[in-house]
Amino acid sequence: MADPNENQTQVTVLDEFDSFCSYFVGSNSSNYLLVGFGDRQQINDVESALRRVDDLISKLTTVDDEGEVLPKPCMYLGIHFVYGGDPYDVGKPTIAHIVKHLKQNYENRVKIFAVQNDCVRKVEHWVDYVYWCTTEYENDDSNGKRVIWGGFNENQGLKGASRYYLDEHILGKLSGVVCVGGGKIATEEVQFALNCGLPVGWIQCEPKFDVQIQTVNDLLSEKVSKGLLQPNDFGFLESMK
Repeated sequence: MADPNENQTQVTVLDEFDSFCSYFVGSNSSNYLLVGFGDRQQINDVESALRRVDDLISKLTTVDDEGEVLPKPCMYLGIHFVYGGDPYDVGKPTIAHIVKHLKQNYENRVKIFAVQNDCVRKVEHWVDYVYWCTTEYENDDSNGKRVIWGGFNENQGLKGASRYYLDEHILGKLSGVVCVGGGKIATEEVQFALNCGLPVGWIQCEPKFDVQIQTVNDLLSEKVSKGLLQPNDFGFLESMK
């Protein structure tokens, strides 16, 4: 079920990916990729996850004398988040709930960017900019076609929407990745980001449904336990060189 207050008139649709990149990285902003659980696994305790999101935002921002929320360092004019455009369903707590919370609670300094497969073409009114990328397909076990939503592997490289929001023009301008849990695709994206030297803000949360696949929690827990990652001053995990 979609949010009853849905109104897409505020969303700016960008037809060219170059324009999307320009809007995302062209201003003096702090830029983050946002990943997390989708509707297959969902977030088990979304209220706890939202509190942890607020804690993370408090580490990335400061409040001036007039009550304005400003990113750190203060030379930045705002915080940009890009994600895969997961549709919001009030009954399915996913990364879309996190996006809604960010926009509603930090609207004066946060802008939301979505790269979404063009087979969906539906974003919520709290998204500021969207680029609809060409949907990629692969053969499934029943000789049909299934959508490649995103991800990464050594043979194919980046796939689906991941190919766009981890494009080299965006990748070089990312301040880091924020992950609120995350399943197979998010895990592959986080691994790719770590390989590229990006810090990861890890908001630990359990899936509502366990589908027996590796999660972001599994990946990062293993790396932390082996001493391969350590937190920086903002609490983001960084690779040990």
